[in-house]
Amino acid sequence: MLMGKGTLNYDSAVELSNGLPSKQGLNVVEKHFSKGTAEPSTVYIKTDHRLDNQVSMAEIDRITRQLKQRDDVETVASLTQPAGMSINQFYITDQLNGLNRGLSQAQQGIQRSQTTANQQGFNQAQLAAIGTSAQSIGERLQRIQQTSGQTNVSGQQILGGIQQRATSVGAPLNAAQLQVIAGTLQQLQAQQSGVTNELNGIASDTQSIGNNLQATVSQLKALQQQAEQAKQGLGQLDSGLGQASQYLTGLQNSAIGANTFYLPAQLLTDPKLKPAFDNYLSEDRKATRLVIVLKSDPSSEAAMKSANQIRNQIQQNLKGTKLDHATVAMNGQSALISDTQASASNDFFRTSVIMLIGILIALMFVTKSILQPLFIEGTLLLAYLSSLTLARLFSSLFLGQTMLTWNTPFFSFIMIIALGVDYSIFLMRRYQEVDQGDEPAVKIVAASKFIGVVVLSAAVILGGTFAALIPSGVLTLIQVAIAVIIGLLILVLILPVILPAAIKLTYSQGDSIDSAKK
Repeated sequence: MLMGKGTLNYDSAVELSNGLPSKQGLNVVEKHFSKGTAEPSTVYIKTDHRLDNQVSMAEIDRITRQLKQRDDVETVASLTQPAGMSINQFYITDQLNGLNRGLSQAQQGIQRSQTTANQQGFNQAQLAAIGTSAQSIGERLQRIQQTSGQTNVSGQQILGGIQQRATSVGAPLNAAQLQVIAGTLQQLQAQQSGVTNELNGIASDTQSIGNNLQATVSQLKALQQQAEQAKQGLGQLDSGLGQASQYLTGLQNSAIGANTFYLPAQLLTDPKLKPAFDNYLSEDRKATRLVIVLKSDPSSEAAMKSANQIRNQIQQNLKGTKLDHATVAMNGQSALISDTQASASNDFFRTSVIMLIGILIALMFVTKSILQPLFIEGTLLLAYLSSLTLARLFSSLFLGQTMLTWNTPFFSFIMIIALGVDYSIFLMRRYQEVDQGDEPAVKIVAASKFIGVVVLSAAVILGGTFAALIPSGVLTLIQVAIAVIIGLLILVLILPVILPAAIKLTYSQGDSIDSAKK
């Protein structure tokens, strides 16, 4: 059974025992919260200009919302969403909602004004009738005054008429009587003159009242016309506000209104935003960070894949914006493990290639053959892959770990290949020293019998040495020990079997090594 390319475990926490306080705390967090809560990832965006402005913050918010829409992301906290949640007041949809409420109140006020204006109309006909009546009263008083002026008779005429009447009846008035009557007449004339003056004043005042009322009526007519025009203007304003409200409501409910971040300039200096600026912006305000909590285990392969995708997504989404040339970097367990995986994979491949080429060249000098080193290395690789597969199975059954740690294959490769090469060199050197005829198959069998005891002894001693690593409690050491022990057992079993067969295939029956070299 060959392992081939398997999934490795890059979680450093698996190296710790569940009895340790730090591991227990981590298990509690993963049980009650998202697995990524304990080890969030942080994305850093660095630019050559300040980010505490409307345009840059809108871009940061757009990136934040795009990351929150990913299925593998639990929460995202950033400069515009410090608590991992959107602040509604910073979005156009909420601002439009407040504006619509104001427009609605304005419309209601206009409608109430229109209703009040309709209910409080005045009857100008009544005021006109009052003015006409006042003018009529004044005219009548003036006529009375004129009539009284026309009928005014002097006192002497009245006194002469009285004397004629008295004389005609034979009782002429004497001088004393005439004097009394003349005094009385003078008093009556004086009183009549006062009444006439009062009537003149009343007539004048009444006439003025009438004229003023007529002028007031004219002014009220003009005001009423202006009020009608104002009512028409209010109606047009109400209609315009209604259309504006419909447009703003449509904009509010659209994707543009819901997703557009807008922070008024006066709020940029608000002291309430300073903690968010200090927490998510650098001191020079030219770099910001986004804290991302993944849904999956930060040390899992899915989290590593998500970290790479998130980093690439941010870089792509910043193109063509004000943050186009910004530097994007990612930190955290997932990003660290992703970089470790890439680095370890490249290093392992490079190291294994160099090691195998070097061993192949060394074996060529030892065996004085080309095919035999290839058979030997193939045997060693078979033993290595088989040991990893069996070690993974053992770890799954007895340790509860379905994956090998990321550095187990590397250390196991070095130990198994190095030990296998030593055993192979011992065997081939003994093969060259055996002198039992010219048949290579007979010689390799004899060499295997002789060297088998040495190889078996060494395998037992080394196996016991590596077995001492198992009680350490460190998963990597345990898995490396198991893989090496299994690899040694496989080498002890297959080297004596495969190498004779390889020698048999390398040389024809009856050929000697010397003839083969010729």
